[in-house]
Amino acid sequence: MTVAELERRLSSAEFVEWQAFYQVEYEIQTDTLPPLEIDDPGAHSAAIDMLF
Repeated sequence: MTVAELERRLSSAEFVEWQAFYQVEYEIQTDTLPPLEIDDPGAHSAAIDMLF
């Protein structure tokens, strides 16, 4: 399925989510993921903990 076909079949929100997922997967696979900059590691860790 091409990107144009996906764009037609998915809602706008789903397509944007798919694009973001695909971009991150590509960056992970090609080792081009930018470094994470976390200003407050404690707050970041607490936010992650709240997700679970």
